[in-house]
Amino acid sequence: MSGSLTTRYGSLATHLEIDVVITNPILQKTLSCKALWDTGAERSMISKYAAKELQLLILGIAKVEGFHGEDFRPFHDVNVGIAKGIGFEKVRVVSVHSLAGRHVLLGMDIITKLDFYISNVGNATIHSIRYPSSQTIDFGS
Repeated sequence: MSGSLTTRYGSLATHLEIDVVITNPILQKTLSCKALWDTGAERSMISKYAAKELQLLILGIAKVEGFHGEDFRPFHDVNVGIAKGIGFEKVRVVSVHSLAGRHVLLGMDIITKLDFYISNVGNATIHSIRYPSSQTIDFGS
């Protein structure tokens, strides 16, 4: 599977988001929603609402550390569809109370599998992803 996607925001973006389809891999229930990209998060997360809607099994409890301190939250496996040709199966996600009005947060567990590029030329944010990662982008030379 391979693919790419570019999102043009038209102005400087304060956050990056993408349409995703989250699937319960056992029941095949799906939820289409907006997701936030978060390079500061080790793992991807879903809202408690999404976990309930998808009827996800609780596989265990994980320690979650963030700027609000430490908490213990249930974790689940989901399939994540990002764009045509870009999807990941059995991604371990933690369910949390709130995700800034979204139902999914895509963390470094997914971002590190992609080429992930952000540009702000002319005060307009452009965000591109490509899977699989296939070429180095190096501004240091």
